[in-house]
Amino acid sequence: MSENVKISVGTELHVAVAVPDTYDATGFADLEYTEVGEVSNIPTFGGTAQIAEFIPIKTGVVNKRKGSINYGSANINLANVISDDGQEIMRDGFDGTNRNEVHSIKLYNEEIGTVYFTAMISSWQYNYGDANTINLAESVLELTNKPVPVEPAT
Repeated sequence: MSENVKISVGTELHVAVAVPDTYDATGFADLEYTEVGEVSNIPTFGGTAQIAEFIPIKTGVVNKRKGSINYGSANINLANVISDDGQEIMRDGFDGTNRNEVHSIKLYNEEIGTVYFTAMISSWQYNYGDANTINLAESVLELTNKPVPVEPAT
C-alpha cells in the first residue's frame, strides 16, 4: 500500500457562519471557525454531472454532454451534545437564527490536509435509538460550490 494512503482518524469538522471573500484556500483560511464535536462519519461528497443525451436516428450512436453539476450532500453523523458550540451553530443553521445563511465548512486532518466548501444546512435530526444506543444526531450539508482541497503542511 502506498504511504500516501491515509486513514480518516484525526479528521475534524469546523463550521463558520460566513462565506469567504475569495473562493480559494486563502479566503477560506481567513474565516473564524468553530469545531463541531463528536463527529463519527463524513460520507462521500463532491461533484456529479447530469448527462444530456441525444441519439441521431441516422447513426444510432448516443451523443453525451455534461449538463448541470451538483456538488452533492453530506450526511454528517454525530453523538448529540446539546452544549457543543459547533453543533449549536449547525442546529441554528437549519432552523434557527442562521437558517437562511450559507455556511463555510472546513474538514481538517493533519496528515490528509484540509478541504473547504460552502453549504446550506438542510437538516438536523435526533436519533435516540434503543437502550443500547448512543444519543445521536444527523445533519445534512448541501454543498453550494466546488470543494477546495489543500495539501497538508509539511
